[in-house]
Amino acid sequence: MIIDILKDTILDSIHILPFIFLAFFLLEWISHQSKKIHISLNPFLAGLLGCIPQCAIPVLAVNLYSGGILSIGSLLTLLISSTDESTLILFKAPKGQQVFIPLLLTKFIISVIAGYLVNFFLKDKFTPPKQTTICECHGCHHSHGIFLATLRHTAELFSYLFICSFGLGLLLESVGIDTLTHILLGGSILQPLLTAFIGLIPNCAASLLLCELYLDSLIGFSSLVAGLCSACGVGILVLLKTKINKKEVSKIISFLYLTSALSGIILSIFF
Repeated sequence: MIIDILKDTILDSIHILPFIFLAFFLLEWISHQSKKIHISLNPFLAGLLGCIPQCAIPVLAVNLYSGGILSIGSLLTLLISSTDESTLILFKAPKGQQVFIPLLLTKFIISVIAGYLVNFFLKDKFTPPKQTTICECHGCHHSHGIFLATLRHTAELFSYLFICSFGLGLLLESVGIDTLTHILLGGSILQPLLTAFIGLIPNCAASLLLCELYLDSLIGFSSLVAGLCSACGVGILVLLKTKINKKEVSKIISFLYLTSALSGIILSIFF
C-alpha cells in the first residue's frame, strides 16, 4: 500500500513541478522589475483567469497577494474561480460533459460577486501584507538571480507538497472511499457543508474526488460547486507557508469556506 501511495505521490508531484517553476519564475521576474509594480486585476478579470483549468493559478495568486501587489478581493476571486486539471475528468462521461461549462460559469459568477463584495464592503476586515519582493515574502535573506531564486523556491515548495501529499494519501487510504461516501449526507441540503470542507484539502486529489463522487451520483451539482469553489489545490499550502499573519490566513480560509458552502446551499434550493 505504502509503495503505491509513494508512486502516486511522486507522479502527482512531478506533474505539478513545471507549473510551480513557471509560476515562481514569473513572480521573480515581476518582483525584479519594480518594488512598486501594480497589477490591475479586478475581480472580473481575476474570475476569467481562474476559469482556466490550471493548478498553478492559485499559487500565483497567493504569492502576488503576499507580495502586496494583488487586492484581497482579487485573491479570493481567483481562489474561488480557480479550476485545476483534475476537473477534466468530467469529460469521461456525458453527465460530466453537460455540466462542465455551467460549472465554470457558476464558479465565475460566485467568485466575482464575492470579490467585489470584499473589495467594496469587507476590505477593512482584512489587513493586506505590505508590498515586498517575492523573495522577501518567503524569507530570503540573500540576493539571487531570477533563475537561482526560482529554483530555490520551487525546491522548497516541492518538498513541502511531497510530504503533505504523501501524508494525505495515507490518510485517504486508511479511511477509505466507502467510509467517506457514507458521511456525505446524500440528498441533504447540508451536503455542501461537507463538500466545501473536502475542497479545502490542499491537493488536486480533492477536486478529483469531488468529480468522481458527482459522476457516481453520490453528490449533486450544488455540492460539486461548493466543493470546487473551496478547492484551490496547493494554494492553501502556499498561503500557510508565506509570512502572512496566521490570523489573516484564517480569515481568508474561513471566507473561502463560508462563501463556497453558502453558495452550494443556495444552489441546492433551486437545483
